[in-house]
Amino acid sequence: MKIVNNIKSSFAAKLSFMLFIGTFIVVTCVYAINNFRTRNHMVKEAVKDNAAMVDLFISKIGKEINLVEHNIKSRDMLFKEYYKKRDVDALDAMIKDVAKECNVREVFYALRPRGERTYMADALKEPDGKINVMRRTRNYKYYLHTYYLVPEKYQKDYWTAPYFTTIASQRAITFSHPIIDTTGDMIAVLGADILLETLTDTLSANVAKHSPIKGSYLMLVSKDGRYLAHPDKKKIANETYITDARENDCPELEIIVRKILDGESGNCIANLYGQRTIVTYAQMPELEWGIMLATPYDTITSVILEYIILSFVLMFIGFLIMGFVIYRIIWSMSKPLNVYSHASARIAAGDFDTPVEMTFSSGDELEKLGKDMDDMRVKLKNYYEDIQISAAQRESMEKELSIAHDIQMSMLPVESEVSLSNEYVKVNGYLNPAKEVGGDLWQYMLKDGKLMFIIGDVSGKGVPASLVMAQTVCLFKAQDADSSPLDLVMLINSLLSENNERNMFETLIVGKLDLSDGKLSFCNAGHDPMLLVRDGKVEEIPMNRNLPVGLIEDFQYRIDSLTMQPGDKILLYTDGIPEAENEMKELYSLKRLENALLENCEASTEGIIHSIREDLHKYVESAPQSDDITMVCINYRKMISNTENLTRTIVFKNQMSEVSRIAEFIEGIGEELSIDFSVMNGIQLAIEEAVVNIINYAYPDKTDCDSSLRVNFKDNVLTFILTDSGIPFDPTGKQDPDVSLDISDRPIGGLGIFLVKKIMNEVSYEYISEQNVLTMKKELKTK
Repeated sequence: MKIVNNIKSSFAAKLSFMLFIGTFIVVTCVYAINNFRTRNHMVKEAVKDNAAMVDLFISKIGKEINLVEHNIKSRDMLFKEYYKKRDVDALDAMIKDVAKECNVREVFYALRPRGERTYMADALKEPDGKINVMRRTRNYKYYLHTYYLVPEKYQKDYWTAPYFTTIASQRAITFSHPIIDTTGDMIAVLGADILLETLTDTLSANVAKHSPIKGSYLMLVSKDGRYLAHPDKKKIANETYITDARENDCPELEIIVRKILDGESGNCIANLYGQRTIVTYAQMPELEWGIMLATPYDTITSVILEYIILSFVLMFIGFLIMGFVIYRIIWSMSKPLNVYSHASARIAAGDFDTPVEMTFSSGDELEKLGKDMDDMRVKLKNYYEDIQISAAQRESMEKELSIAHDIQMSMLPVESEVSLSNEYVKVNGYLNPAKEVGGDLWQYMLKDGKLMFIIGDVSGKGVPASLVMAQTVCLFKAQDADSSPLDLVMLINSLLSENNERNMFETLIVGKLDLSDGKLSFCNAGHDPMLLVRDGKVEEIPMNRNLPVGLIEDFQYRIDSLTMQPGDKILLYTDGIPEAENEMKELYSLKRLENALLENCEASTEGIIHSIREDLHKYVESAPQSDDITMVCINYRKMISNTENLTRTIVFKNQMSEVSRIAEFIEGIGEELSIDFSVMNGIQLAIEEAVVNIINYAYPDKTDCDSSLRVNFKDNVLTFILTDSGIPFDPTGKQDPDVSLDISDRPIGGLGIFLVKKIMNEVSYEYISEQNVLTMKKELKTK
């Protein structure tokens, strides 16, 4: 742990460690590459050696096979001559000669049976080389064996599959040659048996003796798939390569043997018996056997691995010694850095008065570094004093900018997803400024059944644009229901054009929608045209292209109008949408905006705005926003009817938590009837006062009791009927308080019902069927 801390805290230790690690990595990589190339070379050499040995083994086995075939077939004429003379002794001598000349276990001839008469003679070679001839007659049914049946049937030479001999109890293969007389009939079979051990043991010994790599082993497979040679002796002649491959999960073994039996030869690296193995394989053409010479891959690299480990240890020790020497050299040269480190720590802590110590004179870059650090200390001291002054100024400016941002955002309905929603009209808007304060604006008002709205884009960005935007919104909010959009545009143009030294201007659309007849009047001051959604189609609303406000003080603006039908939607937007750029500097375009609107024309206003936002975000991806983005969607739902009636009822408990639920109930009625916001505030205050009076005093025992509020609307009159079953109490019978008196002289109570009377046009009380019934009426202006 101490060594690690020293490396972390000491420059000399860090530099030495980095040099050590860097050099070690480079040398190790070069060393590893050389070892890798050496290993690959050894693998290639092993493949060549194995291929040569396989060719040698095939050649040796071929010679043994050809020698047997040659000696058997060369006795064909001699056998016919002795057979014709019925010279049995000569025949026996002939097979003994063959047994002497070939490396076989026995040589035999079997005569074609004549009725029940059979005759067969074997020349058996004992382990000591002695040859004995044994004759067989009726008891041995050689004519039922394949070494006789196949030559008899097909009259051609035949090599049998490996089998256990009855005489030697060993695995053998037999070569049979049919003896055909002049009439074309087979008179006998002349053949010889070769013990497999004679072939395979010799080959395995040659592998162990001549293979340059220890651990190599040989496998022979007969054409019927049985093992003739295998490192596991139990598998020889008892198991096929298929069962062996599947029992030991060696699918590659099965693939290789199939290739061999199909006559293919080659080399490959396979996973045999859980080991990565180099396999050289081929087929013996005489017997159609498969031969495989396998060398475990690990044995090739074991020698290299031992050398690598030894050389790596020696190399590592050398690197440790080199690292220590490097450390001592660097440590002695880096002493001045410790002095500079302490000095920089003092400077970082704010001590600009203590000079940097120069107790050495090296004449190199380190001495120059010390002088530069002392100069830096002096300059930092002066800079710090200056920056304290500017920081205070900047903090004041940032605070003012933050206040400006809050004020600007409070003037716009930015945070509300659903800005206005009732059965007559629905309005949704979205504004996303490009900077902390921006120049886009939108706002709406619902007054006396008329929806007034505005959208605008001030030239420029930042604080100047936000001030113009704030001024515009304030002027908009000051309008009443009878104001014309043209009047507001003319007023804004006049005020903005006056003393406009910055040449700022503003594009606007101001509109007013009468909810009773759908008439939309609007004035476009240089803004992008509105889009109308009607009957599943999207089109631009034709309008006069007036100049933006602020350019010409006495410019004569023209107003436009349109009659909207229930179900129509209009979309207003600023140029931040069609002119938004992606990473390739390509514009979003008005065409794409229209397509996005068309694809979602059946959606709600909030759904339309959400879909356009998603499509815009998908288009621009990670490209920075360069301009404010604002859009407003208005859905004209139905016309207001002055003769329309409305009845709503809410039941509530005598609990204070019910007050907020009743307030939401009243607010919903106001939105449904499009009642002016200021009027609804007064109504809510009066109803809340009456409800709280019932909750606090009607039920002294505080048990849960139900009260109700029924609301009727007819002929522009809202009627509120409060019913409770509490103690009888007539709030209207109490004398109104004298509000002209000082608060200290005025009696407690009475202000609540006084407030209700002032807000409502009529307040009355009745006690009917043991229930208090308070009726309040409010007349609304004709829409």
